[in-house]
Amino acid sequence: MLELAQTWEELQHCGAAATKRFCHTDLQICTRIESVQRYLQQLMEEYGEVSKKLQYAHLSDSERKLLMKKRTKLLPLANVFHKSEQALKDLQEVSSGLDGSSGATEEDAHLTELLKEEEAQISHKILTLRRDLIKALVPTDPLDSSNIVLEVVSGRTTGGKCYIPFF
Repeated sequence: MLELAQTWEELQHCGAAATKRFCHTDLQICTRIESVQRYLQQLMEEYGEVSKKLQYAHLSDSERKLLMKKRTKLLPLANVFHKSEQALKDLQEVSSGLDGSSGATEEDAHLTELLKEEEAQISHKILTLRRDLIKALVPTDPLDSSNIVLEVVSGRTTGGKCYIPFF
């Protein structure tokens, strides 16, 4: 079983305030957790359904706008997911090529060396894509689209110790 955090000290080191929170030191572990994989699959199915519905001609403007907004929200995640899936397929192809090459001749040895380099590059790309995938899964704040900035400063205009003598 995966150990998310072993001790309270590790939790504190990771910045978790509550005792029931877990700390993931390695983001790639998150993509291997079954519940995350199911959630990702649900989101990809939702993205596919929304894309199909957008192709229908009989949608009203409000329905189309709602579907476009949902699709726009899921698009970055879908792009990273599809790139990750393609990279995994590429890695499988390279691994099968490595298994098939014997390295008996000089050309085979050169080919094996090239395949190992490509395997390392694809593995690094997969790690980067998994990190991006987890970042894309983190929900955005619904108020991020607001263009209001509120600055709270104590004691300048109302209240504070400097205004007590006037009351």
